Amino acid sequence: MRRRRLVILLVLSVIVVGAVAWVGENVYAARWIATNCRNSGQEGAPPAGARDVEFANGLHAWWTPPTQAGRATIVMVHGYPGDRRDFAQFASAIQGRGYGTFRVALACAHMGALYGGGSREAEEVVAAARQVHQLGPGPVALFGFSGGGTAAVLAADRGAPVVAVVTDSAPTNLINITHYMTFPRWFYQLTPLVYPLVSHGGRLVDLQGGLRRSYAVPTLVIQGEADTYVNPHNGPRLAALTHGQLWMVPGADHGKSFTLEPQAYTDRVAGFLASVRV
Repeated sequence: MRRRRLVILLVLSVIVVGAVAWVGENVYAARWIATNCRNSGQEGAPPAGARDVEFANGLHAWWTPPTQAGRATIVMVHGYPGDRRDFAQFASAIQGRGYGTFRVALACAHMGALYGGGSREAEEVVAAARQVHQLGPGPVALFGFSGGGTAAVLAADRGAPVVAVVTDSAPTNLINITHYMTFPRWFYQLTPLVYPLVSHGGRLVDLQGGLRRSYAVPTLVIQGEADTYVNPHNGPRLAALTHGQLWMVPGADHGKSFTLEPQAYTDRVAGFLASVRV
């Protein structure tokens, strides 16, 4: 009888320790995500032809106006972690086609704020699109990389005044950011539940249940077939959610589609924008 009690006690102890470790790791993951969106204090001067624009109470962007009448200005949204230097070569390439760019630094990058899990960032993208309209006439489009692509889709869904959205390597569920953690992703299913507690109310976005049924903004989804951070299955899933076009790029890792095929990439994005007459 005594031995049986010891066994039961041991099993219960293992269960309790395991549960505490599981909860603790999920809290750690949530806290890590909330606080490790890179603070980009060393971005340097704006690129040639661009100027720094402040909007939305302290956010900043590098603005390069369109050089062709009727061309859109593209609000470019960096990923997690990232800053407005991201996709600099693509920015130059699309500017060469006459488009303007408005390369934003989200609050979590530029101001060291807690990462909002996608929702707060979407509101910042909405504010950026509105700011571009105040800077001058012409249509506005969104381009978002990785988590920035998720925020861009959510911003369009929330009424950002844009005519088109392009995403690259964007996850449908921002729990994907746990690829920075130690254990497999299935271990972090508790992370979204505790995330609001450590991020001042932020929520890790899941577009699967977070989009309106009326989403109708023309969207191009770019996804590398060799993406090691965001499962390539996210590409077809996001295209289905947005009723958008899908371009799967063979051999491309996370955010490397432009590097592999810069001409084809620029042609594809420019062609898509032209198809919606921007």
